Amino acid sequence: MRDLIETRRQILDTLRAGPALFGGLPGDLVDLERLAAHLARRGVHAAVHVSDGTSDGVLWIEDGGPAETWFFETGGPEAVFPFSEGRDLLRQIVARGGTVSVYVRPAQVPTASRMAQFRTVIAEPPAPPPTPAEPEPMPAPHAPIEEAPEVEGASEVEAGQSAEPPRGGVQMEPPSHPWPGILAELLVRVERSRGPRLATLYRNALAKALSEHGGRLEEDRIIAPPLSESVWRQVVERGCEPIVLIAGRAFLDRMIAASERHVVDRDAAAGE
Repeated sequence: MRDLIETRRQILDTLRAGPALFGGLPGDLVDLERLAAHLARRGVHAAVHVSDGTSDGVLWIEDGGPAETWFFETGGPEAVFPFSEGRDLLRQIVARGGTVSVYVRPAQVPTASRMAQFRTVIAEPPAPPPTPAEPEPMPAPHAPIEEAPEVEGASEVEAGQSAEPPRGGVQMEPPSHPWPGILAELLVRVERSRGPRLATLYRNALAKALSEHGGRLEEDRIIAPPLSESVWRQVVERGCEPIVLIAGRAFLDRMIAASERHVVDRDAAAGE
């Protein structure tokens, strides 16, 4: 029995020692079921870790949905429940001021389904409070907006940048929206409406998404080489992922639409 408990604790220690998709996010900013649904839809095999300093819980996301949950008390035994019984315990840890982290399962860590043969439930789950209605599924990513007619050449994203044509002579699909301005304005609006913590998460994710395509974020200014509309869409999806996880897709769509109106009106006024 002791070996099995240590095995699961070692798995938790392995996860915590590795890289996280995000780590230590205050639990009051996260909807656990929305987060689990988002990871499942993306096909990510991941562990959602919640901790309040004395208790730890791990929710495994595998094979397109939540699997089982593990719980550890400091100096005490472990417990293993299916998600339907364990989600209320996860919520209790979060409600006590817990934090939330997400880790992609390392190759050396066995899946929860493979660990199921060792399952030992140490305690009966407490009677859960009335289960709230299941949240509505998140809407699909915002539909592509009708693109503007193709224009010759690729304009510079920011003043002073090189506008070299794409390599290989392939005609690049020009962006149909002023994405650098939109994403910069979005940063201002997110901080104004949801506070600096979410704005910082968005800033970090956006900087990483830009770097994958040769771009960067300098203070509140986006610097990027000429990119196609499809590549900008990838940057938007990757960079805005923390906003979707915490505030929801509908909030993001409203903020992007408002940011685009602001940028278009500002540029039109500047050109008069």
